[in-house]
Amino acid sequence: MDLPNADLLKIINNKICTKYPDTGIYRTNLTYLYISRFNTPRFVYRHFIHPTFAVFLINGYKTLGEIGEQKISLAPGSSIVGNLFLPVSLYLTQCSRQNPIIAVNVPLFKPYISEVLSHFPTEKTENTLINKTHTAECTGEELSALLSLLLLCDQEENTVKYGYELALKELYYYMLQGKHGNFIRGIFTGSLRNHRLLEVINYLSKHYKDNQNVKELADKAFMSTSNFYRCFEEITSLSPLQYVKRLRLYEGRRLILTEKHSVSQAAHNVGYLSRKQFSVDYTKIFGHSPQEDRTPHTNTN
Repeated sequence: MDLPNADLLKIINNKICTKYPDTGIYRTNLTYLYISRFNTPRFVYRHFIHPTFAVFLINGYKTLGEIGEQKISLAPGSSIVGNLFLPVSLYLTQCSRQNPIIAVNVPLFKPYISEVLSHFPTEKTENTLINKTHTAECTGEELSALLSLLLLCDQEENTVKYGYELALKELYYYMLQGKHGNFIRGIFTGSLRNHRLLEVINYLSKHYKDNQNVKELADKAFMSTSNFYRCFEEITSLSPLQYVKRLRLYEGRRLILTEKHSVSQAAHNVGYLSRKQFSVDYTKIFGHSPQEDRTPHTNTN
């Protein structure tokens, strides 16, 4: 489809607005592909659905936010690629039903990326690209491929699997050719050490509620305990157990801010045995107590 970017964005926006008229984050029939629509200004605080992702902002005003402590800015017609295990805060200050903020969250699947990369010249990199993002303006080819993906959302779930794979590979191909290319290569063709650490971090993002044993984590990375500890701290700036604590606290804050959990509920749900210790750690990270975040909703207990 050889159309100007503005026309492609309008087609995609109209398609999404027709299917999803109300504010919400919608799960589609395509694995880990989500569509977000916001009709009214709001603050969003949640984990990304899939840690290695691309988000395309289709319509609305420039969106500002933070991922962990990293500030982000995304304009309509651009996309952000990241390999993150921290929650995102978005400040949606200007939007309406007539001019909503529309975004599409697309996963980056390693097997498909690796297959597409096999058709490019080999460019290994030692760069560490964990907990980072990259923003770029969308190309017409990327938007056309994204539209092909969205057309699959209207088909039966059991008939789209192969089409989804092909459409994703097409999108990945154009993204690798574009401004995101080097960044995506850095995620998927980095050193074996980084990939092993990335697998451990991915594991921790799913099991942060559990008590972790550093020796067992080192074994997962096929490293000695001392080498694992040093390498983990080198790429995250935190020890493994500090990293787990950070994930717990970010998720606890999300539960308080967006799910209206009490402080005790949030502490328990993220793996804390002590509400008091949760409050102490929370205050150290965020600069104020969980009660202060909880107060606008209801009582602190």
